[in-house]
Amino acid sequence: MILPMKYGKRPWEPEEDNQLREMVEAGKTITMISLRLKRTVTAVRGRLGILKVSLGRVGRRPKRATEAGGLPEMKCAHVLKKKND
Repeated sequence: MILPMKYGKRPWEPEEDNQLREMVEAGKTITMISLRLKRTVTAVRGRLGILKVSLGRVGRRPKRATEAGGLPEMKCAHVLKKKND
């Protein structure tokens, strides 16, 4: 007996590959790409690997400003009050 596949793989169409490349070049995040193509993030990452297309630094969550050496870390008023007492 052959059981129907619940979660079948849907083959990638050439048009989807083109859209994927265009969105990466446009700087879209992997989440936005996956939503637009109606694919999972894992499927998009896998396809990028097959196509040898790199997201580079685009499409990744940005570092916090304090980690990147940007804005100083902000302290809450109650923390400053305790230090000054």
